[in-house]
Amino acid sequence: MRLSTVIKITVVLFTLGCAVFVLRPAYYSVLGSLSPSITSKTSKATTARRSVIMKSPVGRPYVAVTDEPVPDEDVEEEITVSSAPDHGDVDEDHSQVDEDHIHDIESHEQSALPEDDKEPLDEELAVRTEPEVQPEVHDHAEQQPELLEADDKQLVAEDQRDDDVEPKIHENKQHSTNPEPKLEPSSSKPLKLEAEVTMLLPDADSAVGPAADSETYVKASPPPPSISPPTAPPPPLAQSSSPPPPVSSVSVLRKPKSYDPADHQLTPELVKKHLRDNVVMVTWANNHYYDFVNNWVYNVKKLGITNFMVGAMDTELLKKLVDDDIPTFAMQSGLTVNDFGWGSPNFHKMGRKKIDLIRDFTLMGFDILVSDVDTVWMRDPIPYMNKHPAADILTSSDHLSTSAPKGELEHPTKAQSPANIGIMLIRHTAKVLAKEWVEVLKGNDQYWDQNAFNDLVRKGSKRGMNDVGADRLFLGYHGKLKVGILPVGMFCSGHTYFVQKMHLKHKLLPYVVHATFQFSGTEGKRHRMREAQLWVDPPHYYNRT
Repeated sequence: MRLSTVIKITVVLFTLGCAVFVLRPAYYSVLGSLSPSITSKTSKATTARRSVIMKSPVGRPYVAVTDEPVPDEDVEEEITVSSAPDHGDVDEDHSQVDEDHIHDIESHEQSALPEDDKEPLDEELAVRTEPEVQPEVHDHAEQQPELLEADDKQLVAEDQRDDDVEPKIHENKQHSTNPEPKLEPSSSKPLKLEAEVTMLLPDADSAVGPAADSETYVKASPPPPSISPPTAPPPPLAQSSSPPPPVSSVSVLRKPKSYDPADHQLTPELVKKHLRDNVVMVTWANNHYYDFVNNWVYNVKKLGITNFMVGAMDTELLKKLVDDDIPTFAMQSGLTVNDFGWGSPNFHKMGRKKIDLIRDFTLMGFDILVSDVDTVWMRDPIPYMNKHPAADILTSSDHLSTSAPKGELEHPTKAQSPANIGIMLIRHTAKVLAKEWVEVLKGNDQYWDQNAFNDLVRKGSKRGMNDVGADRLFLGYHGKLKVGILPVGMFCSGHTYFVQKMHLKHKLLPYVVHATFQFSGTEGKRHRMREAQLWVDPPHYYNRT
């Protein structure tokens, strides 16, 4: 009994389950048809579907649906507007109804939108309702008046576009700041828009037409995506009309260095390359004094002086100076390439070559600052020389005491010792003296060049106390030239610098030291400079064992 009862109950439950499974689709169908009307009657705020005339980017109007909450009383007056264009065969009453409904929708949209969005919507609707937009369509829309006559509040349109019709639409740019892009169809087949419109009403009694109590469904093809024009290929590089940039000096082919003395002759054009305030510093030597030349050039360059030249008295030194890129000129002395030896005949011949240079530079109109190769420059002398523009000659002295403790010129009544021509400035205004100086030396091989200079300057000079002005310049050379004596504490001899150390006693900054008053000749001068740390030795000097 019990088993049979269980079997019966099982069979009944199985039968009921099958019935529910079979009848479930019908149940949901009935429930779905009843739920829209129930929802529309019971809710306090109902969602109304509105169909708004929109314009596709290609110019064809289509139906768009927007959902927004509206009060219950507005649901009673819900309107669906057709997107059908104003066909020529539709009567005037229906055209008027279309314009009234569009006006109602515009008012309703403006009240529902925030303040910031109202003006753009007005502009958009103005574009939609612009009377100038008259698309050309076929008469297939004649079937639409039947639906329009059914209810003045319901306008249902079906807009179809034939394959062989192209609407002509004129854009009204007065209401839009962003003109619609002109798109070319991607294929020969035109775009079709299809719309199926039904309407949701509050109750069945007010329903008109076959679509009563049914929810509104609008199916419309979306506007085609905007197609950006293909990116144009980059323009070809324009050919520059400007001349090509100058070739770097590193890559410029330079003329091979020449060791021919004929290519290094002293000319005004060569001197002008190395002038400063019309002054050029000049020294000279033969190959035996190459290390003195290097020391002299090293110290001059260290001071930033560029207006200097070195005279090469033989071809061997000329080659080295050319290789070292030192400004040079050929002297072609024909003298020994060894040590001149102080006081020797070669020494006096060398001195005469120096006086020839002074004459040549002054005759060319240049001021020459003579500097023997056994000098070391520690300050730029040009600013000091420029303090005495009236002087025709400024010369150093072998005087062993100073009358210029503050660095002014020595007083000519007190500094009576001979002038030393190893450091002197001779301006081109003293070229007359330079010419006579050369002539005097030619007439006497035993005449020392320095003695000849002193004799010429003192001849007819006026060095008395009443003849010297505040600038301490005195008249020399028959009273024709103004001569000044450089301070011995700043333009130092070997004695005032190495022995007396006059610059330290008077707290002066020396401009130059001349290795005079020195025993042992060239070796003694080299040692004296090295001892005072004024000499530049090559690295191998310190590596000797």
